Amino acid sequence: MIIRLNDEDIQWNPEGQQMLGEILEEFVAKRFFKDEFISSMSVNGVLVLDDEMEPMKSKPISDISSLVISTETFRNVSIRSLESMGQYLDGLAGMVEQSADKFRMEDDTEANKYFISCVEGLQTFVGIIDKVKTLNSLDFSAIEFEGSSLSKKEHELLSVLNSLFEMQKARDWISLADILEYELVPLVLQWKEILLSIAVVLKGM
Repeated sequence: MIIRLNDEDIQWNPEGQQMLGEILEEFVAKRFFKDEFISSMSVNGVLVLDDEMEPMKSKPISDISSLVISTETFRNVSIRSLESMGQYLDGLAGMVEQSADKFRMEDDTEANKYFISCVEGLQTFVGIIDKVKTLNSLDFSAIEFEGSSLSKKEHELLSVLNSLFEMQKARDWISLADILEYELVPLVLQWKEILLSIAVVLKGM
């Protein structure tokens, strides 16, 4: 069986191993870094799709003539994600500004529909931050941006989101619009720079 790992030919003696899954487990244990994972795999020249990966583990080694594996690390994936978030945050800031305008100019029913889309975008953004922090074991209290810890920056963002929900519950549309435009938009744009600073930290790890 021909085995290639990240474009390098691997000499491997599958002694005592009968299934593909057993080879993969040993690769992970002996050749992978702590945060490394399989990003793509081809068996006998055919790319294995994500939903086929688990069933493929029970494929007998005797049926495999070639195995090609590419790996990635959570750190590298996180860096690329952080560096590519700028355009997303620009778009999100634009949506937040439009949401504020709608609360000032249109009926609250239409404005709230638009506000929900903004909230979903913000939740996606906050989820990405949390995932990057968790996967890379980052201590935001120990990382600073412009004199404040990232923990404080994160708390500031969540505090503004809570204020928005309070204003929505109170149906105070003018205050809600003001918080969106004058507090949330600057924060979202600031996080463009914060994410790049996190990427720099990850590159140095």
